[in-house]
Amino acid sequence: ILFRPPGYVEPETKVEEPKSNGGMFKLPANLVPEAPKQPKPKCLVVIDAPNVARKHGNKLFSTKGISICAEYWQQRGHEVVAFLPEHYVSSKPTAGNTITLDQYFPKVDDMGLIEKLERAGILFYTPP
Repeated sequence: ILFRPPGYVEPETKVEEPKSNGGMFKLPANLVPEAPKQPKPKCLVVIDAPNVARKHGNKLFSTKGISICAEYWQQRGHEVVAFLPEHYVSSKPTAGNTITLDQYFPKVDDMGLIEKLERAGILFYTPP
């Protein structure tokens, strides 16, 4: 006994009458293979890189978190872009202002991975 949910209606099965095709029968209409469906376009995924990196690193910047996030969505067929403010990778003192040494050094933990993501067309810098 098969379980049928309430309101389930059995699909109609249409059997085509044989035509003069050398005695060959046609498959019922519900068994005829359908034409391949066109895949639906996937949404563009935009990653807020600083927030993803800090969440992955438990408040410390984790470049790997950005990479993991981008890979997750790419494996599911999405186009991915991540935005990172430029001051996370370089700081330049402005005229008349002084900054501490800690403020001058880049805030990312893996510059090599940042550059790899940039070369792959995933990571883009935004103005500070």
